Amino acid sequence: MNVSKTIISAYLLVAVALTSCGKKEAWVSSTGAKVDLTLSLVTHSPSTKTTFEVEGSDTYVRWTASDKLNVLFDSWKDGDAPLLSMPNSSSSTGTGKFEGMALGIPDGSHMVYAFASDSGYELKADTKIQFNILDTQAPGRNTFDPAADIVVNRRYHLIVKADECHATIDDMSFNRIPSTVMVSVYNKTDKDLSGERIRKITLESNAQGLAITGSFIYDFEKGNLKIVSAIPKVTATLSSPLEIGSGDKAYILIAPVTLPEGSTFNVVMETEHYRIIKTVSLPEDMPFNADKVSSLSLNLQDSDTVIDKL
Repeated sequence: MNVSKTIISAYLLVAVALTSCGKKEAWVSSTGAKVDLTLSLVTHSPSTKTTFEVEGSDTYVRWTASDKLNVLFDSWKDGDAPLLSMPNSSSSTGTGKFEGMALGIPDGSHMVYAFASDSGYELKADTKIQFNILDTQAPGRNTFDPAADIVVNRRYHLIVKADECHATIDDMSFNRIPSTVMVSVYNKTDKDLSGERIRKITLESNAQGLAITGSFIYDFEKGNLKIVSAIPKVTATLSSPLEIGSGDKAYILIAPVTLPEGSTFNVVMETEHYRIIKTVSLPEDMPFNADKVSSLSLNLQDSDTVIDKL
């Protein structure tokens, strides 16, 4: 599946089993008994999260061993520890399994939400979480920084019955919140930049009030975002420097935004020897959508680029 066209279609199987199925009364909330929650990741498609993996001309999004999945039941109240951090998920192939965790899940009707974010989050209400798209990122070779990534699932209705020893949820589909920007840089100036490798990139919009990164509230019920604090730029320090003109790419996560026609944005790049500033003026709207990888090819030209020695 080529994520340059679409991202995020995944399936999870959530199996909830009693510590002892023989004690069916343990499902009754009045007993206060604990049950084991086990989540298994079924990799029908590799395009879930959290890092890119390039195979030939195709790019995939993979789960990795350090990923975490948080599960929220709307029946829990403040102080009842509604968020669960699943410490380990699968490798990029096969069917992975999250470690079981003991929970007190009462019988009855529940709305279930799941999301993954390593950048921090805060529970705002039963159907809302606040999270950060990081303005400082550290993408790896051919991948984005998983700490800046956020994926969310649609709501699920779970019925837990007191006379059953388990309940299941299947077909759990996720969507990515940030947009992925794929950056490549080419030199068309009179300056000889052969062999120069970019180790830091900053994208900064001059559009008034535009949030490239910052803090956002996601509403699971409405499926929309609300800006809490807007940051108009993002800085990526590359673990594997990007060589100018080589076709190398860097992946940066930003908020799903549209840079408006007539606005400008600056791209500031640092190599070992130079600081390069390219100013881009937009002849039309430039959308960055969460459901695709947006290509940003930067041609350095004498008319719009300033190159200074460090």
